[in-house]
Amino acid sequence: MALGDPVRVALKLAEMRINQWKSREELESIQEERLGLLLAHARKHVPHYRKSLDGIAFEGLGSLQSVPILKKAEIRANCPSFISESCDRGSLRKYRTTGTTGESLEHFMDHRDGMAGAALRQHSFMQCGFSPRDLLANMAYSRMPRFPLQPLLFRVRDVHPSPDAEKNFLAVKSASPDIIYAYPSVMSLMAEQNKRPGSRLRIRKAISVSEILRGRARKEIEESFGASIRNYYAASECWAIAWECEKGNMHINSDNVIVEAVDAQGRPAGDGRSGRLLVTPLWRHSMPFIRYEIGDCGTLGAGCKCGRGLHVIKSMDGRTADFIALPSGRRVPWIFIEIPINSSDRLLSYQAVQEKDGSLHVKIVPVPGNPPGTEGRVRAGILAALPEKIPVFVEAAREIPRGARGKARDFISRLDPSP
Repeated sequence: MALGDPVRVALKLAEMRINQWKSREELESIQEERLGLLLAHARKHVPHYRKSLDGIAFEGLGSLQSVPILKKAEIRANCPSFISESCDRGSLRKYRTTGTTGESLEHFMDHRDGMAGAALRQHSFMQCGFSPRDLLANMAYSRMPRFPLQPLLFRVRDVHPSPDAEKNFLAVKSASPDIIYAYPSVMSLMAEQNKRPGSRLRIRKAISVSEILRGRARKEIEESFGASIRNYYAASECWAIAWECEKGNMHINSDNVIVEAVDAQGRPAGDGRSGRLLVTPLWRHSMPFIRYEIGDCGTLGAGCKCGRGLHVIKSMDGRTADFIALPSGRRVPWIFIEIPINSSDRLLSYQAVQEKDGSLHVKIVPVPGNPPGTEGRVRAGILAALPEKIPVFVEAAREIPRGARGKARDFISRLDPSP
């Protein structure tokens, strides 16, 4: 840990705490300044942007629309060209993501960016209700990024999630946390467990991650645990993007991230109209992502009654809380099954469909030159993750079919919806 890390993180947290209450105009002035610095850095130090930004003059926030949209496939094709020549390559850490589309992506971040991202995430958690001396149970697969001063102020315990809802319930009960950070699908099944006769688990606060928290699931979780629950929108590529305030609106961390919604032609969708979301993390300099198409759709909106000047995401069309249905009637969150698929570094993308007869059909797109046997390894990983056996079929494909809006989905269920 560098000696300046605690000071840098503390200053970043204090800055964000102040900035959220600034006016929309003040925040856009901050965005403009930081975007100008990011574009100048990328043009000078990042090979990809040395080419793609050539001829684009920076004349304010509107200039961003002149920058080409960045897609995952482009990064995959030449990942080294996106890494800054000025960063400390010895401190680069590798991250891997799939998002909601089943498209794999590796990316890198140096120590300085990692500290900025961790502070950004901690600020977002604090706005969701995570207070000093609270014990947070982390039930997501990703480990919580640690930063200087955190052990003194914010306690975190990793509780490894399981496809078995009862195991999850008992693990959380044993940890006795003040706040839980988990997938809505996992919390929903735990809420069902909590209705059984006997001792009840009470949790004061909850943060929902990775899946869209719908109204019915929110009601069940709040009523079962007595918890107030907030949505949190993040991605491995950008870390904390937005969080839900006490008035129920999703606020973008506007001083650190620019979010755009664009139509099929890449034009601004406009407030109140759904579009493909593009994100520009203003704090990522070791591997900049500028106008990065994250794979979600959403609707941007106006302000919020809470008084914050931060931009707002009015609605999201991302990953829903999907479930695999088992022969016994049990349900397993799909997110547990995708882990063994995502762990393969030999796939470009995939899509799984549970048919009406209960069987699971998985299409995978292997990397070029992939050796034989990938289908069998993926199938074995899925079967090992399932607590009950169902027919699983895996086949290689050249591409994954996309929906009417051009968006692929990692999982589709053709079973009748649960009551």
